[in-house]
Amino acid sequence: MTWHGSYQPGRPYAVCDRCYSKVRLDELRTEWSNSRVCDSCYDPRPVHLSTPVLRPGEGAPLPGARPDTQPEAADADLEFAYRDGTTYEPPT
Repeated sequence: MTWHGSYQPGRPYAVCDRCYSKVRLDELRTEWSNSRVCDSCYDPRPVHLSTPVLRPGEGAPLPGARPDTQPEAADADLEFAYRDGTTYEPPT
C-alpha cells in the first residue's frame, strides 16, 4: 500500500517570515537579518551593510612581531680611551 498524500517523512512544512507562504523547512534560507525566508523572498545582504575587508598595507606590522631590543650597557662598558691617553669615566 502506497501513500499518495502530501506528507513526506522528514520534510515538515514551515512558514516564510516575509510572505507567510507555506513551504518545506529545508527550502527556507537564513537571510542576513536572521529571517528564515523562501527563495522568492531571499534578499542578499546590501554591500553598504557588509563588513569591510581590511588588508594590511605596505609597511604594516606583522602579527606577533616583537621589537628588536638591545641590552643596556653597564657604566663600566662606557669607559673608552681618548687619543691623548686619558679615559672617560662616567659620573657616579
